[in-house]
Amino acid sequence: MSFLSDIFRRLIGAVPLTPIPDPYREEPMPDLQSAAEYIRARLASGQLTHDDLARLVVAYQQSHDLDADGKPGPATLAKLRPAALRKVYPLPVLPDLRKPQITSGHKSRNPSRPNHDGCDLFYRWQESDGAVKLGDGGATRDAAGKPRWFIPAGLCAIAAADGVVSAASKTPTGWRVWINHADGNRTGYFHLRDARVTKGQEVSAGHPLGEVGDNPRDTDAEHLHFEVSPIGRYAPIDPETWLVGATYFAG
Repeated sequence: MSFLSDIFRRLIGAVPLTPIPDPYREEPMPDLQSAAEYIRARLASGQLTHDDLARLVVAYQQSHDLDADGKPGPATLAKLRPAALRKVYPLPVLPDLRKPQITSGHKSRNPSRPNHDGCDLFYRWQESDGAVKLGDGGATRDAAGKPRWFIPAGLCAIAAADGVVSAASKTPTGWRVWINHADGNRTGYFHLRDARVTKGQEVSAGHPLGEVGDNPRDTDAEHLHFEVSPIGRYAPIDPETWLVGATYFAG
């Protein structure tokens, strides 16, 4: 029996519906396009009626303390459609207004690093920053031997969007934090010196997550490695695509 058929059976049989899943749980998101096609096909064949859809709307309204009139008006649609996710870059703007920069991208745009599942973020180095650790075989310095990129001491990575922490633990490559978001994706923050959030904690965009460090298993300079993957499975996408429209967080 299909999932939708089971819902109809429960509605028509007056059996209480299972509560709508929490969008922050570690589980795959439904394929809404396929669901819409399923509904259209059954409406066209008469296997599904508009009365059935009205019953579904009533059940949803009742479970969300809305006026249960079966009409998907503005209040119902506002609940049903998640608000656009506000996104910020996962490092803050510095007091001197320097912004974080992506220096090494996802493997899809960086063929020289076929195993790079995310992107790396630094700040442009200035003389006033003094001596900093150089890593990656000197890739973080220029032809004159001066640093090109750096991370200020004590700087924290920040949540790139509102969400719920799904992991905050120590790994061989440093502390890492994963956050689940309402758009069905989760963001990962790697090479941290510590974690200042705990699993299950709700965070807002810009919330400090942990001090940025380096990968103790490698010769990296201090930097933030940032990833984006669907909730419930590890299938990293290009973070720069996900960050389109993101703003810089100034605290």
